[in-house]
Amino acid sequence: MATQKDRVRKPPFTIDLNDYYGSRVVCSVERWENHILGRAVGNPHPELAGRKEDVEKAIQDPHRIVPSKKKRQADNTLGFELDTEMDTVRVLVVYDDPSKKTTGATQGFVLTSYLVDPRLNSQVGTPIYVKGASTTSEVTRKEKK
Repeated sequence: MATQKDRVRKPPFTIDLNDYYGSRVVCSVERWENHILGRAVGNPHPELAGRKEDVEKAIQDPHRIVPSKKKRQADNTLGFELDTEMDTVRVLVVYDDPSKKTTGATQGFVLTSYLVDPRLNSQVGTPIYVKGASTTSEVTRKEKK
């Protein structure tokens, strides 16, 4: 029986790149088309049609990286956020080895991607990386202001 990891990692990949930390991140064509754009399930995030480059840029050169606070995702999932002129794109990436997710020594797959709704920010934690901030403590100080 195929596991979730087998299903979402089945080639061909529409996204296959290294994240901000250097880990390989993939997203299968099937995952992109059927889950993220919602062509098979009819809904999820059709607003991301034509925005694959924003998703890729969020993974490679994010403005923020946030941990997931959802129970089943908290240890092994990071959210990569990219601010655009119109909105913010968030990409959730699940990693094989949670202890190595910020070292570049593991592999991840795109779980989902969507436009950030400020009402749902409680699903993610305090940023662990903010572009332009020099340290984690500086990130925390900026968040408290």
